[in-house]
Amino acid sequence: MSASVNNDGLAEALLLAAMMVLLRWMRSAFYTQDDTARRNGARKLTANMIPLLVLGILLGLGMVTKIYAYAGLVLAAGMVGLVVWLKPNAVVDRYRTVHPTWRGFKYAVLAVLCVVAPAVLIGLPLWLRNIQLYGQWDILGLSYHDAVVVGQPTTAAWLEQNGLMAFVERALTYTFRSFWGVFGWMGVFMDTRIYTLLLVFTGVIFFGLLWAVVRFISGRPETDMDRYQFWVLGFFSIMALAVAASYVAYNVKFVQHQGRYFLWGILPISVFVALGWREVMQPLQGKVTGFLAGVLTISLVVASLFTPMQDRMIIAALGMVALLLMLQPFLLSGAVDAIIIGAPYRLQRWLSKRPLQPWLAVLRTLAWAMPFVLLWLLTLAVPFWYIQPQLALP
Repeated sequence: MSASVNNDGLAEALLLAAMMVLLRWMRSAFYTQDDTARRNGARKLTANMIPLLVLGILLGLGMVTKIYAYAGLVLAAGMVGLVVWLKPNAVVDRYRTVHPTWRGFKYAVLAVLCVVAPAVLIGLPLWLRNIQLYGQWDILGLSYHDAVVVGQPTTAAWLEQNGLMAFVERALTYTFRSFWGVFGWMGVFMDTRIYTLLLVFTGVIFFGLLWAVVRFISGRPETDMDRYQFWVLGFFSIMALAVAASYVAYNVKFVQHQGRYFLWGILPISVFVALGWREVMQPLQGKVTGFLAGVLTISLVVASLFTPMQDRMIIAALGMVALLLMLQPFLLSGAVDAIIIGAPYRLQRWLSKRPLQPWLAVLRTLAWAMPFVLLWLLTLAVPFWYIQPQLALP
C-alpha cells in the first residue's frame, strides 16, 4: 500500500493516534486514586476536555481521509460516554462501587459532544462539497465510486459464475495472504512456504486467545488483569468485529478479497496477537498447546507415509512449534518451581543453579520475542527476495 499514491497510510496513522489518545484518557480515568475524585468522577473527567477535543480532531481528520474513520468515531465516542457515565475504577473494590446516575449521564453526553463536535466541524466542508457535486445527500460520494468501478467484478456475478464454495475458498486464501503480504497490484506473492509458516503461527495465536478466554471466564486469581485492561480488550474486540464487518459489507457488493481492509484495525489485531502468544508462553497453556501440536504433527507424518505431500513445510513448522512450546516451561526453572513438576529431579536441580539463571532469563526473552523478530526480518527481506525478482527491477 505504501508504494502507491493513496491515503490509506495517512488514515491508519490518524486512527492509530486517535486510539492512543483514547487509551491514555481511559487510563487516567480508571486509575484515579483520589477518593474525592472517585465520588465526583464524572465532574473530574469532563473538567479536562483537552484529550477529548484532540481525539475529536484526529478522528475528524481521519474522516476526511478514509471512510472507515467514521466507524472509529462511533466506537470512540461510545467508549467515552460509557466511561464517563459508569465511572469505573481499575481495581475492583466492592466497598467503593459507584452506580450510574442521571447527572453522570448528562456529563457523558457532554463528553461525547467534545469528541463529536470537532470531528463534525472538520468533516462538514467536505460533506457540503460532496452534496453539491454528487447530489442526493451523498456526503461520501459512494454513488460516483460505484459508477467509476464498472469493470470491477461484482459478488453476485462471481457467485453465479463460480459458485459459493469457490468464492469462500478464494476469500479465505487471498485475504489471508494479502493481509500478511501480497505486493504489486495483488500480483507479487511470497513463497508458499512463508504463508504456511504464517498459517501455523496464526493457529497458535488462536489457541492462545482461547486460553485467554478460559482464564477470563475463570476470574481471579486465574486472570491477572484489572478492570481497565478488561475494558480495553472489550473495546478492541468490538473494534475488531467492526473491522471484520466492514470487510464483509464491502465484499457483499464487489469481490475485494484484500487484507488491506483489515489494516485500520491493526492496533487491536496486534494486541490480540501479543495476548495469544503471551498465553501459549505460560507453562501449563504452553505444554498443552505444544502437546496438541505434537499430536497433529505425528498424525501428518503418518498420513504422509500413505499420501504423497508436495509441501512438508507445515509438518516441520508444527514440529518446531510443538517442541518450543513443550520445552519453554524449563526456561522458568529457578523462577517458578511448579512448572516443571514431572521432570527428572536431577534436571530440575541442574536448571535451578544460580549461574544458569541469567542465561535462562535471556532465553526466555528470546523465546517471547522470536515471532516478532522473525516478522521484522521477513519485512526487511521481502523487497529483495520477492518484489525485485518478480517485477524485474534493476
